[in-house]
Amino acid sequence: MMNTIYGISVEKALGIFFGRTPEEHIITMNKKIFELFHNIFLALREKYGDKWREKYNMIWEELLESSFENTKKALGISEVKDIPTLGKIQVFRWTNYPLTCGIVEESPERVVIEATFCPNPYYGPEDCHMNKIEYYRNEAWLVEGLSTKLVELAKMDDWVEAKMEGGICLGHDVCRVIFQKKKDAV
Repeated sequence: MMNTIYGISVEKALGIFFGRTPEEHIITMNKKIFELFHNIFLALREKYGDKWREKYNMIWEELLESSFENTKKALGISEVKDIPTLGKIQVFRWTNYPLTCGIVEESPERVVIEATFCPNPYYGPEDCHMNKIEYYRNEAWLVEGLSTKLVELAKMDDWVEAKMEGGICLGHDVCRVIFQKKKDAV
């Protein structure tokens, strides 16, 4: 017995809906994921007006909080005690997003992570131009906010700060996040 979707074989249906090759399928699935994120953004903006950003970012913070312990476990980390370990957690999170990224600078006091590819601006929403600008500007702010949240979850916020210095969706060559010791930290 052959599996079917609307009377079409599963193999043929996948080719029609998602692409004929594994590469086309992956690209289409990534596109659908980012279309979903963008639709959530549009729905929240419509429902909550000026408060939409708070709601959208809260969803992502909840996802980060709920996955933090599993990320540490996957990396074999019981406690985050230093900035390089925090950087490894961020890279793990980003590569599972999936972004092409790595640590480009590392010292006990500073880690710089760069993503050279992010699927969001490439496969993201095909909405009108102004919606895309607002959406991507928020996505960049969200990265910095979630990086700051990661510092808090690691209980390092009294001596470590996170900042973002560029995002692909804002027209930069890379997404760059920096975790560094605060200037006034002991």
